[in-house]
Amino acid sequence: FVDDEVDVLAGLRRSLRRQRKTWQMRFESDPLRALEVVDDGGADVIVSDLRMPRFDGVELLRRIRERHPEVIRVVLSGYAEASQEREAYHLAHRFLPKPCPPEQLVSTLRQAVELRGLLTSPQLRNLVGGVDELPAVPEIYAQLSTALHDHDTEAADVARLISTDAALVAAVLRAANSAMFARLQPVSRVRDAVVHLGRRLVTMMVLGMSAHRSFERLGVPRAEVRRVQARALTTADLAARIVARGGREHAYAAGMLHDIGQLVLSVTLGERYVHLRRRARDEGLRLVDVETAELGAHHATVGGYLLGLWGLPGAVVAAVSAHHDDRRPADEPPATRAVYLAQRVVGALRGGEHVDGETLTAWGFGRAERLQAEDWLAHQGQSTRRW
Repeated sequence: FVDDEVDVLAGLRRSLRRQRKTWQMRFESDPLRALEVVDDGGADVIVSDLRMPRFDGVELLRRIRERHPEVIRVVLSGYAEASQEREAYHLAHRFLPKPCPPEQLVSTLRQAVELRGLLTSPQLRNLVGGVDELPAVPEIYAQLSTALHDHDTEAADVARLISTDAALVAAVLRAANSAMFARLQPVSRVRDAVVHLGRRLVTMMVLGMSAHRSFERLGVPRAEVRRVQARALTTADLAARIVARGGREHAYAAGMLHDIGQLVLSVTLGERYVHLRRRARDEGLRLVDVETAELGAHHATVGGYLLGLWGLPGAVVAAVSAHHDDRRPADEPPATRAVYLAQRVVGALRGGEHVDGETLTAWGFGRAERLQAEDWLAHQGQSTRRW
């Protein structure tokens, strides 16, 4: 923990005293001393303020990313110059307000520590954590997430943030008027869409759209981004339909982001990843099997790791990480099950296969899930019955 105000550090030490038996924690008021601690291998996670004299938080995070990209970087700041905030958005994985509720801080740090068990390859952790071009959490998602933690935030405030981006406005209105969410009267205002869909679901929709677009700006070919995004939208739509009650927002978010690991690997590996994809296609192999053999992990776990760095809910991270895992535990979370089933259907359809009720049952769809999937397939123009 790095902050030039000793009173702030003392408050953090008090609020985290129950974690002393679980975590080893250091509290430093001097950023240069904190950098020395990290250089000595003394940190998995660093939590830093931005406004500090002589050596600010932006420069500290930049040096840590360059020297130790595997270290998870969290900003804890109450106020910073606009230029500092813009730079920090490209350097930090998470942003927390100061003062921060102790339970939110503990939850954030616990998730960060647990991430190391998800992606065990140090090489891939370095790639995901440190490549200059790899996007940090999209700025608008970070702003919406902060707004959601403020109990005074209203639908109009969320709508105002979304309205700064015409493409996001179009996506939210399209979703609000889709067959899954539509009301009797068309929704034409962003504020009404936020009220109708719910602030959390809208936030997840915004994340999915802005996350994919950020990779296009980083040089991933537009056709590749559009391919991933088109499949994501379809998978999210089906996953949100078949998910058990209460898990819709997580299923939708995980469906939207389930293949984001492919874009991460496109950025970090470049031509090497193009060759991996080509080999899988030419030899008729599953891409995840080729990735695992060559890299020690596949795009699902890489995507889950990135989303964990961004601070998405554990249910979303788990669903993305496991969407290619054919070993289905009986007690799997609703979103994980829904995304796994949805991506199987969407993958089969895109491969030109016919999907009918018997196929859905063979894949493990329950009766209620199968009925929802059959209705969805009918809307796609495909009958699930064999004539």
